Amino acid sequence: MAVQRNTKTLSFVPLEAVITERLVRASKRSMAIVWENLYGEQGDWGLIVEVNKATHAAMTPGPDLSRMSYASTRKFFEALDGLDGSEAGQVMDLYTWVRHTMTMAGTEAMYGPQNPFTAHPGLEDSFWAFERATTKLLVDIAPSVFAPKGVNGREKLFEALDEYIQKNGHESGSGVIKARCRISKKYGLSREEISRFEVASTIGLLVNTSPTTFWTMFHIFSNPALLDEIRQEIDSAASPTGPVECKISRRLDVTQIKETCPLLYSTFQEVLRVGSFSASARVVMKDTLINDQYLLKKDSIVQMPSAVIHADSVVWGPNAAGFDPRRFLKRDARKGDQKQHPGAFRTFGGGVSLCPGRHFATASILSIVAMFAMRYDMVSLSGNWVAPEPDVSSIVPGILPPRTDIKVRITKRKDFEPSHWIFHAGDSMSSSAISA
Repeated sequence: MAVQRNTKTLSFVPLEAVITERLVRASKRSMAIVWENLYGEQGDWGLIVEVNKATHAAMTPGPDLSRMSYASTRKFFEALDGLDGSEAGQVMDLYTWVRHTMTMAGTEAMYGPQNPFTAHPGLEDSFWAFERATTKLLVDIAPSVFAPKGVNGREKLFEALDEYIQKNGHESGSGVIKARCRISKKYGLSREEISRFEVASTIGLLVNTSPTTFWTMFHIFSNPALLDEIRQEIDSAASPTGPVECKISRRLDVTQIKETCPLLYSTFQEVLRVGSFSASARVVMKDTLINDQYLLKKDSIVQMPSAVIHADSVVWGPNAAGFDPRRFLKRDARKGDQKQHPGAFRTFGGGVSLCPGRHFATASILSIVAMFAMRYDMVSLSGNWVAPEPDVSSIVPGILPPRTDIKVRITKRKDFEPSHWIFHAGDSMSSSAISA
Protein backbone atom coordinates (compact mmCIF):
# COMPACT_ATOMS: atom_id res chain seq x y z
CA MET A 1 0.00 0.00 0.00
CA ALA A 2 2.88 2.36 0.79
CA VAL A 3 4.28 1.81 -2.71
CA GLN A 4 0.88 2.47 -4.29
CA ARG A 5 0.50 5.76 -2.42
CA ASN A 6 3.80 7.15 -3.75
CA THR A 7 2.57 7.60 -7.33
CA LYS A 8 4.79 10.62 -8.03
CA THR A 9 8.07 8.96 -7.13
CA LEU A 10 7.34 5.28 -7.89
CA SER A 11 6.03 4.72 -11.42
CA PHE A 12 5.30 1.85 -13.79
CA VAL A 13 5.04 4.18 -16.81
CA PRO A 14 8.74 4.15 -17.86
CA LEU A 15 8.78 0.34 -17.77
CA GLU A 16 5.61 0.29 -19.86
CA ALA A 17 7.28 2.48 -22.48
CA VAL A 18 10.47 0.39 -22.68
CA ILE A 19 8.54 -2.90 -22.81
CA THR A 20 6.29 -1.62 -25.60
CA GLU A 21 9.25 -0.34 -27.64
CA ARG A 22 11.02 -3.70 -27.54
CA LEU A 23 7.90 -5.77 -27.97
CA VAL A 24 6.69 -4.14 -31.19
CA ARG A 25 9.94 -2.61 -32.54
CA ALA A 26 8.52 0.89 -32.38
CA SER A 27 10.32 3.62 -34.35
CA LYS A 28 12.48 6.26 -32.67
CA ARG A 29 10.09 8.94 -33.90
CA SER A 30 7.04 7.31 -32.33
CA MET A 31 8.89 6.66 -29.06
CA ALA A 32 9.89 10.33 -28.89
CA ILE A 33 6.17 11.14 -28.94
CA VAL A 34 5.53 8.51 -26.26
CA TRP A 35 8.20 9.94 -23.94
CA GLU A 36 6.88 13.50 -24.23
CA ASN A 37 5.44 14.42 -20.79
CA LEU A 38 5.31 10.68 -20.07
CA TYR A 39 4.84 11.20 -16.33
CA GLY A 40 2.36 14.06 -16.62
CA GLU A 41 4.63 16.37 -14.64
CA GLN A 42 3.83 19.24 -17.04
CA GLY A 43 0.09 18.81 -16.82
CA ASP A 44 -2.74 16.53 -17.92
CA TRP A 45 -1.54 16.02 -21.48
CA GLY A 46 0.69 13.69 -23.51
CA LEU A 47 0.02 10.57 -25.55
CA ILE A 48 0.29 8.04 -22.72
CA VAL A 49 -1.42 10.28 -20.18
CA GLU A 50 -4.45 10.81 -22.42
CA VAL A 51 -4.64 7.24 -23.75
CA ASN A 52 -4.56 5.79 -20.23
CA LYS A 53 -7.21 8.22 -19.05
CA ALA A 54 -9.48 7.48 -22.03
CA THR A 55 -9.00 3.72 -21.68
CA HIS A 56 -10.04 3.76 -18.03
CA ALA A 57 -13.08 5.90 -18.89
CA ALA A 58 -14.22 3.62 -21.71
CA MET A 59 -13.84 0.44 -19.65
CA THR A 60 -15.61 1.54 -16.49
CA PRO A 61 -19.21 0.35 -16.06
CA GLY A 62 -21.37 2.26 -18.53
CA PRO A 63 -22.62 2.19 -22.14
CA ASP A 64 -19.20 1.48 -23.73
CA LEU A 65 -18.54 -1.48 -21.45
CA SER A 66 -22.09 -2.80 -21.92
CA ARG A 67 -21.60 -2.78 -25.69
CA MET A 68 -18.34 -4.69 -25.33
CA SER A 69 -19.99 -7.22 -23.00
CA TYR A 70 -22.86 -7.68 -25.44
CA ALA A 71 -20.46 -8.26 -28.35
CA SER A 72 -18.46 -10.88 -26.43
CA THR A 73 -21.65 -12.57 -25.21
CA ARG A 74 -22.84 -13.00 -28.80
CA LYS A 75 -19.60 -14.82 -29.62
CA PHE A 76 -20.10 -17.04 -26.57
CA PHE A 77 -23.53 -17.98 -27.94
CA GLU A 78 -21.94 -18.96 -31.24
CA ALA A 79 -19.28 -21.05 -29.50
CA LEU A 80 -21.82 -22.89 -27.35
CA ASP A 81 -24.14 -23.46 -30.30
CA GLY A 82 -21.20 -24.98 -32.16
CA LEU A 83 -20.77 -27.76 -29.60
CA ASP A 84 -22.29 -31.20 -30.19
CA GLY A 85 -25.48 -31.44 -28.14
CA SER A 86 -26.16 -35.10 -28.93
CA GLU A 87 -26.41 -37.84 -26.32
CA ALA A 88 -22.97 -39.13 -27.30
CA GLY A 89 -21.52 -35.69 -26.73
CA GLN A 90 -18.28 -34.26 -28.02
CA VAL A 91 -14.67 -34.95 -27.10
CA MET A 92 -12.41 -31.90 -27.18
CA ASP A 93 -9.27 -30.35 -25.72
CA LEU A 94 -10.63 -27.99 -23.08
CA TYR A 95 -7.94 -25.31 -23.09
CA THR A 96 -7.82 -25.24 -26.90
CA TRP A 97 -11.57 -24.62 -27.04
CA VAL A 98 -11.46 -22.03 -24.25
CA ARG A 99 -8.55 -20.14 -25.81
CA HIS A 100 -10.20 -19.95 -29.23
CA THR A 101 -13.53 -18.87 -27.73
CA MET A 102 -12.02 -16.16 -25.52
CA THR A 103 -9.75 -14.90 -28.33
CA MET A 104 -12.62 -14.44 -30.77
CA ALA A 105 -14.97 -12.97 -28.16
CA GLY A 106 -12.39 -10.50 -26.83
CA THR A 107 -11.31 -9.26 -30.24
CA GLU A 108 -14.93 -8.98 -31.45
CA ALA A 109 -15.71 -6.81 -28.41
CA MET A 110 -12.66 -4.60 -28.96
CA TYR A 111 -12.55 -4.27 -32.76
CA GLY A 112 -16.21 -4.58 -33.70
CA PRO A 113 -17.80 -5.96 -36.89
CA GLN A 114 -14.59 -5.52 -38.94
CA ASN A 115 -12.60 -7.57 -36.42
CA PRO A 116 -9.28 -8.45 -38.10
CA PHE A 117 -9.24 -11.81 -36.29
CA THR A 118 -12.43 -12.71 -38.16
CA ALA A 119 -11.23 -11.29 -41.48
CA HIS A 120 -7.97 -13.26 -41.20
CA PRO A 121 -8.67 -16.71 -39.67
CA GLY A 122 -4.96 -17.48 -39.30
CA LEU A 123 -4.38 -14.38 -37.19
CA GLU A 124 -5.27 -16.20 -33.98
CA ASP A 125 -2.34 -18.58 -34.44
CA SER A 126 -0.10 -15.63 -35.34
CA PHE A 127 -1.01 -13.90 -32.10
CA TRP A 128 -0.28 -16.91 -29.90
CA ALA A 129 3.03 -17.49 -31.70
CA PHE A 130 3.87 -13.86 -30.94
CA GLU A 131 2.79 -14.28 -27.30
CA ARG A 132 4.92 -17.40 -26.79
CA ALA A 133 7.98 -15.50 -28.02
CA THR A 134 7.53 -12.36 -25.92
CA THR A 135 10.32 -13.24 -23.49
CA LYS A 136 12.86 -13.53 -26.32
CA LEU A 137 11.46 -10.42 -28.02
CA LEU A 138 11.91 -8.41 -24.82
CA VAL A 139 15.51 -9.59 -24.47
CA ASP A 140 15.87 -8.23 -28.02
CA ILE A 141 18.98 -10.13 -29.07
CA ALA A 142 18.69 -11.18 -32.73
CA PRO A 143 14.95 -11.96 -32.41
CA SER A 144 14.70 -13.03 -36.07
CA VAL A 145 17.23 -15.75 -35.26
CA PHE A 146 16.06 -16.85 -31.79
CA ALA A 147 12.32 -16.18 -32.16
CA PRO A 148 11.46 -16.37 -35.89
CA LYS A 149 7.87 -17.60 -35.31
CA GLY A 150 7.28 -14.78 -32.85
CA VAL A 151 8.65 -12.17 -35.24
CA ASN A 152 6.55 -13.56 -38.09
CA GLY A 153 3.44 -13.62 -35.88
CA ARG A 154 4.05 -10.03 -34.79
CA GLU A 155 4.36 -8.83 -38.38
CA LYS A 156 1.18 -10.62 -39.45
CA LEU A 157 -0.62 -8.95 -36.53
CA PHE A 158 0.75 -5.59 -37.60
CA GLU A 159 -0.32 -6.08 -41.21
CA ALA A 160 -3.86 -7.11 -40.25
CA LEU A 161 -4.29 -4.27 -37.75
CA ASP A 162 -2.85 -1.76 -40.23
CA GLU A 163 -5.38 -2.91 -42.83
CA TYR A 164 -8.15 -2.62 -40.21
CA ILE A 165 -7.24 0.97 -39.35
CA GLN A 166 -6.66 1.90 -43.00
CA LYS A 167 -10.24 0.79 -43.74
CA ASN A 168 -11.49 2.78 -40.73
CA GLY A 169 -12.64 -0.40 -39.01
CA HIS A 170 -11.97 1.27 -35.66
CA GLU A 171 -14.82 3.71 -36.30
CA SER A 172 -17.27 0.85 -35.72
CA GLY A 173 -15.22 -0.67 -32.92
CA SER A 174 -15.28 -0.20 -29.15
CA GLY A 175 -14.92 3.11 -27.36
CA VAL A 176 -11.40 2.02 -26.39
CA ILE A 177 -10.06 1.52 -29.92
CA LYS A 178 -11.78 4.70 -31.11
CA ALA A 179 -10.12 6.71 -28.33
CA ARG A 180 -6.67 5.16 -28.88
CA CYS A 181 -6.73 5.97 -32.60
CA ARG A 182 -8.14 9.47 -32.09
CA ILE A 183 -5.58 10.47 -29.44
CA SER A 184 -2.69 8.87 -31.33
CA LYS A 185 -3.56 10.88 -34.45
CA LYS A 186 -3.85 14.03 -32.33
CA TYR A 187 -0.23 13.60 -31.20
CA GLY A 188 1.06 12.99 -34.71
CA LEU A 189 1.44 9.22 -34.95
CA SER A 190 1.12 7.82 -38.44
CA ARG A 191 -1.32 5.04 -39.28
CA GLU A 192 1.53 2.53 -39.36
CA GLU A 193 2.81 3.68 -35.96
CA ILE A 194 -0.68 3.41 -34.46
CA SER A 195 -1.02 -0.10 -35.85
CA ARG A 196 2.32 -1.17 -34.42
CA PHE A 197 1.39 0.06 -30.93
CA GLU A 198 -1.95 -1.72 -31.27
CA VAL A 199 -0.02 -5.00 -31.57
CA ALA A 200 1.09 -4.52 -27.97
CA SER A 201 -2.49 -3.82 -26.89
CA THR A 202 -3.58 -7.29 -28.01
CA ILE A 203 -1.39 -8.75 -25.27
CA GLY A 204 -3.36 -7.00 -22.53
CA LEU A 205 -6.63 -7.93 -24.19
CA LEU A 206 -6.05 -11.66 -24.61
CA VAL A 207 -3.33 -13.34 -22.56
CA ASN A 208 -5.05 -13.71 -19.19
CA THR A 209 -8.72 -14.36 -19.95
CA SER A 210 -8.11 -17.79 -21.50
CA PRO A 211 -6.11 -19.38 -18.65
CA THR A 212 -8.39 -17.81 -16.03
CA THR A 213 -11.47 -19.22 -17.75
CA PHE A 214 -9.82 -22.63 -18.07
CA TRP A 215 -8.86 -22.85 -14.39
CA THR A 216 -12.27 -21.57 -13.25
CA MET A 217 -14.01 -24.28 -15.28
CA PHE A 218 -11.51 -26.88 -14.06
CA HIS A 219 -12.12 -26.14 -10.38
CA ILE A 220 -15.90 -26.01 -10.78
CA PHE A 221 -16.39 -29.16 -12.89
CA SER A 222 -13.88 -31.18 -10.87
CA ASN A 223 -15.99 -30.52 -7.76
CA PRO A 224 -19.54 -31.89 -8.31
CA ALA A 225 -20.91 -30.36 -5.11
CA LEU A 226 -19.55 -26.92 -6.03
CA LEU A 227 -20.91 -27.26 -9.57
CA ASP A 228 -24.38 -28.08 -8.23
CA GLU A 229 -24.33 -25.10 -5.86
CA ILE A 230 -23.22 -22.71 -8.58
CA ARG A 231 -25.91 -23.96 -10.94
CA GLN A 232 -28.55 -23.40 -8.27
CA GLU A 233 -27.12 -19.93 -7.64
CA ILE A 234 -27.28 -18.99 -11.33
CA ASP A 235 -30.82 -20.34 -11.61
CA SER A 236 -31.91 -18.30 -8.60
CA ALA A 237 -30.28 -15.15 -10.00
CA ALA A 238 -32.22 -15.39 -13.26
CA SER A 239 -35.65 -13.82 -13.47
CA PRO A 240 -38.60 -15.33 -15.36
CA THR A 241 -39.68 -13.47 -18.46
CA GLY A 242 -42.23 -13.94 -21.25
CA PRO A 243 -42.81 -17.21 -23.10
CA VAL A 244 -40.37 -18.35 -25.77
CA GLU A 245 -41.78 -21.02 -28.08
CA CYS A 246 -44.62 -21.62 -25.59
CA LYS A 247 -42.27 -22.01 -22.62
CA ILE A 248 -41.31 -19.51 -19.95
CA SER A 249 -37.75 -18.28 -20.43
CA ARG A 250 -35.19 -17.09 -17.90
CA ARG A 251 -33.34 -13.78 -18.12
CA LEU A 252 -29.89 -13.10 -16.69
CA ASP A 253 -27.82 -9.91 -16.89
CA VAL A 254 -24.25 -11.10 -17.51
CA THR A 255 -22.81 -7.83 -16.24
CA GLN A 256 -24.42 -8.43 -12.83
CA ILE A 257 -23.23 -12.02 -12.23
CA LYS A 258 -20.55 -10.62 -9.94
CA GLU A 259 -23.27 -9.35 -7.60
CA THR A 260 -25.98 -11.97 -8.14
CA CYS A 261 -23.80 -15.10 -8.04
CA PRO A 262 -21.42 -14.63 -5.07
CA LEU A 263 -20.17 -18.22 -4.94
CA LEU A 264 -19.27 -18.22 -8.65
CA TYR A 265 -17.55 -14.87 -8.21
CA SER A 266 -15.69 -16.08 -5.11
CA THR A 267 -14.50 -19.17 -7.02
CA PHE A 268 -13.26 -16.93 -9.83
CA GLN A 269 -11.39 -14.72 -7.34
CA GLU A 270 -9.81 -17.74 -5.70
CA VAL A 271 -8.59 -18.89 -9.13
CA LEU A 272 -6.95 -15.48 -9.51
CA ARG A 273 -5.41 -15.70 -6.04
CA VAL A 274 -3.83 -19.15 -6.37
CA GLY A 275 -2.94 -18.81 -10.06
CA SER A 276 -1.49 -15.32 -10.17
CA PHE A 277 2.07 -15.17 -11.46
CA SER A 278 2.31 -11.44 -12.05
CA ALA A 279 4.63 -8.97 -10.36
CA SER A 280 3.77 -5.31 -10.03
CA ALA A 281 6.86 -3.25 -10.81
CA ARG A 282 7.79 0.38 -10.23
CA VAL A 283 10.77 2.53 -11.19
CA VAL A 284 12.02 4.72 -8.36
CA MET A 285 12.02 8.23 -9.85
CA LYS A 286 13.82 9.77 -6.88
CA ASP A 287 14.99 8.63 -3.44
CA THR A 288 11.86 7.65 -1.53
CA LEU A 289 11.36 6.65 2.10
CA ILE A 290 8.37 4.38 2.67
CA ASN A 291 6.86 3.47 6.03
CA ASP A 292 9.51 5.70 7.60
CA GLN A 293 12.04 2.87 7.45
CA TYR A 294 12.78 1.69 3.89
CA LEU A 295 14.86 3.94 1.62
CA LEU A 296 14.37 3.23 -2.08
CA LYS A 297 17.17 4.71 -4.15
CA LYS A 298 16.59 6.56 -7.43
CA ASP A 299 16.64 4.41 -10.60
CA SER A 300 16.01 1.21 -8.62
CA ILE A 301 13.15 -1.10 -9.57
CA VAL A 302 10.67 -2.29 -6.95
CA GLN A 303 8.87 -5.56 -7.61
CA MET A 304 5.82 -6.89 -5.76
CA PRO A 305 5.24 -10.55 -6.74
CA SER A 306 1.58 -11.41 -6.28
CA ALA A 307 2.27 -15.13 -5.80
CA VAL A 308 4.19 -14.39 -2.59
CA ILE A 309 1.53 -12.05 -1.24
CA HIS A 310 -1.29 -14.42 -2.21
CA ALA A 311 0.38 -17.33 -0.37
CA ASP A 312 0.95 -15.42 2.87
CA SER A 313 -0.80 -17.30 5.71
CA VAL A 314 -0.73 -14.16 7.85
CA VAL A 315 -3.02 -12.50 5.32
CA TRP A 316 -5.06 -15.46 4.04
CA GLY A 317 -5.12 -17.78 7.00
CA PRO A 318 -3.66 -21.24 7.69
CA ASN A 319 -5.21 -22.71 4.52
CA ALA A 320 -3.57 -20.14 2.23
CA ALA A 321 -1.86 -22.88 0.21
CA GLY A 322 -5.16 -24.59 -0.63
CA PHE A 323 -8.03 -23.77 -2.95
CA ASP A 324 -11.12 -22.55 -1.10
CA PRO A 325 -13.97 -21.46 -3.42
CA ARG A 326 -15.70 -19.73 -0.48
CA ARG A 327 -12.72 -17.67 0.58
CA PHE A 328 -14.04 -14.44 -0.94
CA LEU A 329 -17.63 -14.69 0.25
CA LYS A 330 -18.62 -11.78 2.47
CA ARG A 331 -17.33 -12.35 5.97
CA ASP A 332 -18.97 -11.56 9.26
CA ALA A 333 -16.48 -9.79 11.53
CA ARG A 334 -18.72 -10.53 14.52
CA LYS A 335 -18.04 -14.23 14.05
CA GLY A 336 -14.31 -13.69 14.19
CA ASP A 337 -13.65 -14.03 10.47
CA GLN A 338 -10.29 -12.69 9.43
CA LYS A 339 -10.49 -9.38 7.58
CA GLN A 340 -8.28 -9.27 4.50
CA HIS A 341 -5.93 -6.38 3.91
CA PRO A 342 -7.24 -4.24 1.00
CA GLY A 343 -3.87 -4.41 -0.76
CA ALA A 344 -3.46 -8.18 -0.42
CA PHE A 345 -5.27 -9.14 -3.62
CA ARG A 346 -2.86 -8.15 -6.39
CA THR A 347 -4.03 -9.93 -9.54
CA PHE A 348 -5.21 -6.74 -11.25
CA GLY A 349 -2.36 -4.64 -9.86
CA GLY A 350 -3.09 -1.65 -7.68
CA GLY A 351 -3.07 2.11 -7.38
CA VAL A 352 -2.84 4.11 -10.61
CA SER A 353 -1.70 0.96 -12.44
CA LEU A 354 -4.90 -0.93 -11.65
CA CYS A 355 -5.88 -2.88 -14.79
CA PRO A 356 -8.47 -0.86 -16.74
CA GLY A 357 -9.84 -4.02 -18.37
CA ARG A 358 -10.69 -5.78 -15.11
CA HIS A 359 -14.45 -5.12 -15.38
CA PHE A 360 -14.65 -6.45 -18.94
CA ALA A 361 -12.45 -9.47 -18.21
CA THR A 362 -14.43 -10.36 -15.09
CA ALA A 363 -17.80 -10.06 -16.84
CA SER A 364 -16.57 -12.09 -19.84
CA ILE A 365 -15.15 -14.95 -17.78
CA LEU A 366 -18.13 -15.19 -15.43
CA SER A 367 -20.50 -15.06 -18.42
CA ILE A 368 -18.97 -17.92 -20.41
CA VAL A 369 -18.56 -20.08 -17.31
CA ALA A 370 -22.18 -19.49 -16.26
CA MET A 371 -23.54 -20.19 -19.75
CA PHE A 372 -21.45 -23.34 -20.13
CA ALA A 373 -22.35 -24.66 -16.67
CA MET A 374 -26.07 -24.21 -17.26
CA ARG A 375 -26.07 -25.83 -20.67
CA TYR A 376 -23.55 -28.67 -20.54
CA ASP A 377 -22.14 -31.44 -18.38
CA MET A 378 -18.43 -32.14 -18.73
CA VAL A 379 -16.19 -35.00 -17.57
CA SER A 380 -12.50 -35.67 -17.95
CA LEU A 381 -11.76 -38.51 -20.36
CA SER A 382 -9.08 -39.81 -18.03
CA GLY A 383 -11.73 -40.52 -15.40
CA ASN A 384 -10.22 -38.10 -12.90
CA TRP A 385 -9.74 -34.37 -12.93
CA VAL A 386 -5.98 -34.03 -12.52
CA ALA A 387 -4.66 -30.46 -12.61
CA PRO A 388 -1.98 -30.05 -15.29
CA GLU A 389 1.25 -28.29 -14.42
CA PRO A 390 1.26 -24.56 -15.22
CA ASP A 391 3.31 -23.35 -18.19
CA VAL A 392 6.02 -21.01 -16.89
CA SER A 393 7.75 -20.48 -20.24
CA SER A 394 6.44 -16.93 -20.75
CA ILE A 395 6.76 -13.93 -18.47
CA VAL A 396 3.72 -12.18 -19.95
CA PRO A 397 0.65 -13.96 -18.51
CA GLY A 398 -0.49 -12.90 -15.07
CA ILE A 399 -2.36 -16.21 -14.78
CA LEU A 400 -0.34 -19.16 -16.05
CA PRO A 401 -1.94 -21.40 -18.70
CA PRO A 402 -1.73 -25.21 -18.40
CA ARG A 403 1.38 -26.81 -19.82
CA THR A 404 -0.70 -29.67 -21.26
CA ASP A 405 -4.34 -29.74 -22.32
CA ILE A 406 -7.14 -31.83 -20.82
CA LYS A 407 -9.35 -34.03 -22.99
CA VAL A 408 -12.97 -33.80 -21.92
CA ARG A 409 -16.34 -35.08 -23.04
CA ILE A 410 -19.21 -32.63 -23.00
CA THR A 411 -22.87 -33.57 -23.18
CA LYS A 412 -26.06 -31.54 -23.15
CA ARG A 413 -27.64 -31.43 -19.68
CA LYS A 414 -30.67 -33.68 -19.52
CA ASP A 415 -32.29 -31.78 -16.66
CA PHE A 416 -31.84 -28.30 -18.08
CA GLU A 417 -35.16 -26.44 -18.21
CA PRO A 418 -36.63 -24.13 -19.45
CA SER A 419 -35.72 -24.48 -23.09
CA HIS A 420 -34.47 -20.91 -23.53
CA TRP A 421 -32.31 -18.54 -21.55
CA ILE A 422 -31.93 -14.89 -22.41
CA PHE A 423 -28.59 -13.38 -21.49
CA HIS A 424 -28.30 -9.61 -21.80
CA ALA A 425 -25.52 -7.11 -21.09
CA GLY A 426 -26.29 -4.26 -18.72
CA ASP A 427 -28.66 -1.58 -19.98
CA SER A 428 -28.19 -2.58 -23.60
CA MET A 429 -31.53 -2.74 -25.40
CA SER A 430 -30.33 -5.68 -27.44
CA SER A 431 -30.30 -9.21 -26.05
CA SER A 432 -29.91 -12.69 -27.43
CA ALA A 433 -31.53 -16.01 -26.61
CA ILE A 434 -29.59 -19.22 -26.20
CA SER A 435 -31.47 -22.40 -26.96
CA ALA A 436 -31.03 -25.39 -24.73
